[in-house]
Amino acid sequence: MVSRQESDSGSATTGYLILSGLSVIILALFYKDPLYLVFAIPLVLVFTLAASADKTGRGSVDEDLEAVGWSDKGMEIAVPLGIIGGMAALFIGSIITKYTADTASILVPDFTGASSLSTASVIPPYLSLSVNILSQWLVVSSSEESMARVLAPFAFLKIFKNIFIAYILASAFWILMHIPTYLAQGANQGMYLVLLLLAFVTTLLYIFTKNLMSSIIAHSTFNTGVLLSSNNFDAGTMYVVTLIIAILLYAWISGALKSGQVKI
Repeated sequence: MVSRQESDSGSATTGYLILSGLSVIILALFYKDPLYLVFAIPLVLVFTLAASADKTGRGSVDEDLEAVGWSDKGMEIAVPLGIIGGMAALFIGSIITKYTADTASILVPDFTGASSLSTASVIPPYLSLSVNILSQWLVVSSSEESMARVLAPFAFLKIFKNIFIAYILASAFWILMHIPTYLAQGANQGMYLVLLLLAFVTTLLYIFTKNLMSSIIAHSTFNTGVLLSSNNFDAGTMYVVTLIIAILLYAWISGALKSGQVKI
């Protein structure tokens, strides 16, 4: 049972990680697509890795997760840099390849297509884009970034004993994960460059900030931008985007207050 003291002083990013794992289950049921459960695997492995980080066995969940980059610390830097990184990748990517409904379905994991919605009657078509954007922030980015910026580098570092090689191979591993989908859907060469660009931006952010939230925010910002620029959206979608912006603003202000940069 969680004590009152732990609930008051705990890390919001720990709550976000747990919420991401629970959202996988909810969205899999909503989409009626068991493939969505794949996104839960990296989230579970992050918890396992974090639990082994504290050799004394006396660390809290927050302290354990902080050792692998899941932390509230430095949010005043992680939030703006994540947004800037995601927007930069989005802009440069638009020069490399045009964002259309077809390219968006390849670049961004999408479980709200016509074939999915035909069986997932719980999601009306007019809510598909809003749900898809929420899934990018709640599940897709947190899962993929946990795998590519934490788990894979850790594995390759143990093998090759070189952090530089570890990050390069981890990015290559993440890109390789997308190739089957890209080949099956006929992605053009420019889209592979966009994938490489996003891997570079998110890895650089994680190394610089030492906070995985910067990579997650950049990845989510990029995915959201691709979806918005390639689909017609309504007021409901804008409400979702506004909510996300409000949460990011709150996270930035909270981080600034904790660091002492802003005083009230």
